[in-house]
Amino acid sequence: MTLETMTGGCRCGSIRYHIPGAPKFQVQCHCRQCQQTSGGGHASIMVCSNEGFEMSGKASTYSYTSGDGNEVTHHFCQCCGAPLFNTNSKFAKAVYVMVGSLDDPTVFEPQRHIFTGEGYDWDPKNPDLSHEITLPGR
Repeated sequence: MTLETMTGGCRCGSIRYHIPGAPKFQVQCHCRQCQQTSGGGHASIMVCSNEGFEMSGKASTYSYTSGDGNEVTHHFCQCCGAPLFNTNSKFAKAVYVMVGSLDDPTVFEPQRHIFTGEGYDWDPKNPDLSHEITLPGR
């Protein structure tokens, strides 16, 4: 797998996905919602175009309204519960892939930490990356 074609799926194999094209950007997100989704101090996310995104199997979803008023939908396996990807109504052409669901998560190269204002001291952050209190541009 390369960054030009990424594949992944859930733990039990019920869901598979294919993403043609490299990610637009890669982040470590420390917002509370990502903490709850990942079960840790942050979520590792690749933001990709949804053009050509293909998925087999049926994902369950959970949606909520973000602090900005956008509908965010988490897609996860209904059998094993593995988090797969998120979508955001404000960015309808993007899919936010949970790096742990990739077949080869070693291709992940985070570019920045976001929502560090919601992060914890016990969750280390790479000092070589930028640290954004919220989203860049807010």
